Amino acid sequence: MKKESIIYEERNGCEIYNAITEYIQKEGVWALFGVEHGSKEYQCLNVGKEKNVGSEIITDLGRLHYIPFRNNGDIQYTNQFNKKCNFKYKKGQAQEYLYPFLATKYCAFKFIYVHDKSDGDVEKRYAAEHDAKFWRNGSPYDVPKKPKSDREDIQLIGECFRNGGKTYTHQELLRKLKAELGYNESKAKRTITECELHGYITNVGNGVYTK
Repeated sequence: MKKESIIYEERNGCEIYNAITEYIQKEGVWALFGVEHGSKEYQCLNVGKEKNVGSEIITDLGRLHYIPFRNNGDIQYTNQFNKKCNFKYKKGQAQEYLYPFLATKYCAFKFIYVHDKSDGDVEKRYAAEHDAKFWRNGSPYDVPKKPKSDREDIQLIGECFRNGGKTYTHQELLRKLKAELGYNESKAKRTITECELHGYITNVGNGVYTK
């Protein structure tokens, strides 16, 4: 695994760092992070594997800056974790709608090189661990396997609601997973997403969960 390195970074439309030429005809796994308007924190938006990382980044930046966002899509964009992403696209144009949508929602972007081989397993693992918000594994949502209820983290979440009727905030569940199992932020978020997706917990709104 190669140490992560920045490929390209910009903020408010102004380029901060550009090493794209170093990655032309270079294979690997890349990740896109962004800062939403009104926020200060980067979050993982997308992950990809390519035989030519540099050319892919150039293409994505073109989509980001030179295609206006269109509201005429008719297919709901849903990520690999079955989360709807609040925009629609036309068949065969998912990326041409995704990146213009990102341009309307985020003020800073950073492409990062995370692995030196075009490896699908690394791509999937990185996307899951970092809860990549818009990542899809090459196609629309595919139902992931339901985690076993005897898994340690699933049991821990279940214990929180053993008596029924109790509620926990997203932050409270994150703190519990990190404190008792030593999970990092991304892995804890992924566990909560899995629990919600497969019916172990229910989101009642505003980041509050119950059984």
